[in-house]
Amino acid sequence: MSRKRKSSQQRPEYQISIPERNEIKSFLQDCKAPRNLKHIAEALRVETAAGQDALDKRLKAMLRDGEIIKNRRDGYGLIDKMDLIAGRVIGHHEGYGFLRPDSGDEDIFLPAREMRSLLHGDRAIVRLDGQDRRGRTTGALVEVLDRVMRDGAGRVQFHYVIIDYLARWVAGEPRAGSDAAAVRWLHREEWATLPLTEGLGPVLLRALALAGQTR
Repeated sequence: MSRKRKSSQQRPEYQISIPERNEIKSFLQDCKAPRNLKHIAEALRVETAAGQDALDKRLKAMLRDGEIIKNRRDGYGLIDKMDLIAGRVIGHHEGYGFLRPDSGDEDIFLPAREMRSLLHGDRAIVRLDGQDRRGRTTGALVEVLDRVMRDGAGRVQFHYVIIDYLARWVAGEPRAGSDAAAVRWLHREEWATLPLTEGLGPVLLRALALAGQTR
């Protein structure tokens, strides 16, 4: 009767090591300009494809959490170094609003034209845009990070974490997933015929601008 020998060798364990968030922010703090994924990976010595993929996911998570911002050339940078400020939106019944910075600094005035894409309670990133006639520091909307929608009594009804994706069609036809009843291709002029979620229009326009398209 023969017995199977148990191998004394164990499979090697592989662990992907990537820089921590603080290390990434420290690197970006020392940079004079935004850096893309390749530059960050080279500087922080992330050499393997698996490591760079993990780093890419970490950067996107930091982008989602408002720790960093990405420009149109896919360069990442710190919000405060790009003259951008993150905070919570305070709406006013007359149409204008304010951004209360996460840093605790003085509120930033948001004119009615900026508030058209915002709701009270949203978390957003703005760019300093000068001062108004009353000497208040004004801001221009860059991105909405969190969207909070309330019912008539002021209670939170929906809380969205908004993540935008820009993709290019390669092949095949669109198919609705579990979160949608239907899906189809649209031209820009067709948007007005649909009941879009408030704030979606500016997101679509930014996507077209990134893609260098008008439709």
